[in-house]
Amino acid sequence: MAYLAPFIVYAGSLVLHLLLPAAIKDGYACSFETRQPLQYRLNGLRVLVAFVVFFANYLLLLGPTKGFWGEVFAANGLGLVISAFYAFRANPDQKFFGLRCLTRDTADSKRPPSAKEVEAVKSRGVLARFFFGTEFNPRHHVVAAAAAAANGAGGSGGVVLDVKMFLYIAGAVNCQVLIVNYAASDIIAANNTSDAASSN
Repeated sequence: MAYLAPFIVYAGSLVLHLLLPAAIKDGYACSFETRQPLQYRLNGLRVLVAFVVFFANYLLLLGPTKGFWGEVFAANGLGLVISAFYAFRANPDQKFFGLRCLTRDTADSKRPPSAKEVEAVKSRGVLARFFFGTEFNPRHHVVAAAAAAANGAGGSGGVVLDVKMFLYIAGAVNCQVLIVNYAASDIIAANNTSDAASSN
């Protein structure tokens, strides 16, 4: 059952990230449409603490000490599926704005992509598209009235889910779950050994 752990981590982190209050901060990357800094929802620490409190007990039953390779294969499979979705979901011509993400230090530049840059993206093979991607800073407008009400921001009936920021949070949560899982398993094993020694 350990293969379920990565799905619980991602799903639980996503729900908590959308529902818990967050600080809204301007980032370094900018929108190609507005040329203004993208805003990020920062609530990683809240998500981490809430996830460990609410889900860690269940993950002790599903964690890597119960089936390490099952979790490894499930986590890698999930990562490949998500990566493939974002690499191939759109025609690169439709998402191309240059070989470099628009940032605060380049937002005032009006230079269009050169013919060489456009050709470099068009000629990318399957592996290049997979590893380099076809768009910068993928984001989704998530319709979640509860999240908007809790956060007090996000526009009409939803919040913006920045995929990169969410993956930072999910990775940190997964790392903490592994630490908690192995620590708890060691404590349980040590107690069992102590009880066995006492009974002898």
